[in-house]
Amino acid sequence: MFKHFVYFVAFINQLAFQPCHSQDAQALKLKDFRPQSIYKVPVTIVKRAKFPVVDMHSHDYAKTPEEVVKWVKTMDGAGIEKTIILSGATGRRFDSIYSKYAVRGNRFEIWCGFDLIGYDKPGWSEKAVRELERCVKMGARGVGEQWSAGGGGGADDLVRGGFQGAQVNSARASTFPCSSRASTAQAPGRPRVLVL
Repeated sequence: MFKHFVYFVAFINQLAFQPCHSQDAQALKLKDFRPQSIYKVPVTIVKRAKFPVVDMHSHDYAKTPEEVVKWVKTMDGAGIEKTIILSGATGRRFDSIYSKYAVRGNRFEIWCGFDLIGYDKPGWSEKAVRELERCVKMGARGVGEQWSAGGGGGADDLVRGGFQGAQVNSARASTFPCSSRASTAQAPGRPRVLVL
């Protein structure tokens, strides 16, 4: 009797749960999705910012002066007053990036990098500060963006070792002791400075 009941339930399941013959999942494309709102409310399409905007995080994407001109036109169309270029560069590389964007007046603000090469060698901090001062004289307005020096964690190693960064203060770069809330244990022979 139980066996007949199991067959009966299996038969009912076959009738009730037929495979769904809807769209092929492989053929569904996001580009074809055009949802229709069920709400009847006013729609506002914002094509341009009401107030001037500063793009606070961009990189050296333009490879030619023509691409910089095109970038400025795009900025004008979107209401972007200025773009901050975080080059992360020092030396000749920073100089070439700065020169490419400086011709556009104050539409771009170029930030230099922090030379981490040799951070574990004597005299490194003085050399790095000299390069920061040179970049500031060239026109750098800040320091960013940092990444590894290639010897492991780079900037992360510096922070764990007691080094916190550098301040670019108007026309000079300087090192100074960290405040107590920002400092870490200082490694022997390494300065502690703070990024402001």
